[in-house]
Amino acid sequence: MAYSVPNRDTIQAPSGGPLLTEDKNPRYFEELHLPEPLVRGIEDAGFERLTPIQQRTLPPALEGHDVAGQAQTGTGKTAAFLLALFNRLLTREPDPQRRPTQPRALIVAPTRELAIQIHRDAVNLARHSKLRIAVVYGRAGYDAHKKRLAGGGGG
Repeated sequence: MAYSVPNRDTIQAPSGGPLLTEDKNPRYFEELHLPEPLVRGIEDAGFERLTPIQQRTLPPALEGHDVAGQAQTGTGKTAAFLLALFNRLLTREPDPQRRPTQPRALIVAPTRELAIQIHRDAVNLARHSKLRIAVVYGRAGYDAHKKRLAGGGGG
């Protein structure tokens, strides 16, 4: 299922999740009822209104549906997928068999620059939570990356 919105954003719900119609889209972050640490990160970032791509993708993503979206640079795609991921991490207990240093999520980016940008956004949005965030990319100090990951993130 694919849906095009007027500004040429394309959203797909591969899992068959619902896509909202214009009149049912949330317009403000507060309408999403996110955990308090995320609300504070959103406020710190100065976000108030959802962008069109966020209006269409966040509600089904927050419900656990798979969503794929395509939109112009700067429309809030990164914040949308980070908020959905962080919401899941903050509202569900980790597997009891998980060791404290094992990652609970992994984001893969095609370039170092995008990895760094995603890391920066992740740190800003999750700053009031106890989530530990790390970035690892090629052609950088292996030992420093290894140390960060061994410590469970946080840098």
